[in-house]
Amino acid sequence: DAKVRGAGFRVQTEDRKFREYIETHTPILQMEGITKIYFAVISSTFTEDDLSRASEIVRVTAAKACVFLQADALVNMVEMKVRDPLKFDLEKIERIFLHTKIVTPKDLPK
Repeated sequence: DAKVRGAGFRVQTEDRKFREYIETHTPILQMEGITKIYFAVISSTFTEDDLSRASEIVRVTAAKACVFLQADALVNMVEMKVRDPLKFDLEKIERIFLHTKIVTPKDLPK
């Protein structure tokens, strides 16, 4: 799903849609052998106020965490992978997704 928002992302009533998405796709992913399920929302900015709703999504679904990933952090991750694929440490990247939080470029491994 993609939307344009000038003031950044706010969960508001999207949490129901997120829960439904996770509940719909989790069985399919598990049948494919995927056991670690994380949910990420990507936007230019987020507000700390929405983290409680993200925590609730984790509490009621199979997702291990719900990460609010700033778009500039995602771009930086892609650049890291393209620039030096042999040094790209997927385990370090996965650690970023272990906890429900807002992920900014400062959270990325150096």
